[in-house]
Amino acid sequence: MDRFKLDPFSYVSYEITPNNFDKYTNRTSPFVQKDAKNKNRFYGVCPGCNNPIVMVSLYQTQNATTHPYGRHVKHNMPQIADYSQNDYDNCPYANKNNKSNNKFLPAKSAIGLSNKLLLKEQYDQVIYILRKQTDVLFSNNLAPKMLDEYVNNTGCLYSNTTSDNLPWKFGEVISAKSLGGQYVKIDSDIQQAIRQYYLSKGKDIEREEKECRYHLGILMSV
Repeated sequence: MDRFKLDPFSYVSYEITPNNFDKYTNRTSPFVQKDAKNKNRFYGVCPGCNNPIVMVSLYQTQNATTHPYGRHVKHNMPQIADYSQNDYDNCPYANKNNKSNNKFLPAKSAIGLSNKLLLKEQYDQVIYILRKQTDVLFSNNLAPKMLDEYVNNTGCLYSNTTSDNLPWKFGEVISAKSLGGQYVKIDSDIQQAIRQYYLSKGKDIEREEKECRYHLGILMSV
């Protein structure tokens, strides 16, 4: 993995680099600890499963050919994080041979609880990202319905959902929705698809676009 967190209860992660590690940990305990050979080891939290990780090749020579990366630590690390085998088995950064094939995380999974808390605290941001990525400006009427469906379908317990991909997993889990009455961004792919549809039918584009602005809510000024 190439990212780390400072706290299992945080959803903010950072790229694993010497500068970031120095900046966010100040190279202090508990993130820096001595091993049995009295060598410094550098620790953090996995952003995918909230388990402890050790950072490998963090401080290298200038000519090094490998990039720094995080490796799971399969035991509790005091003041860093407690280790959970269930969460490791469902971690997107885990060794592929050890990953679980389960579609859902356990009901009391720390990952699932973390995802649920993140969605609760950052719901507006999740919808904002979906709007930016899809060019569909989901209304304040539809968006809460999407949230209810996600929660009722235990979306936060879907495997491979992390703080980094939650907006996309949120959109993936909910069922298809009618775009009737929803605004879409001008000159977006979806608006162009609507235009091509009417052209293929030999319809009056100007007249149909006026109707679309009213019935489909195409936002012509975004």
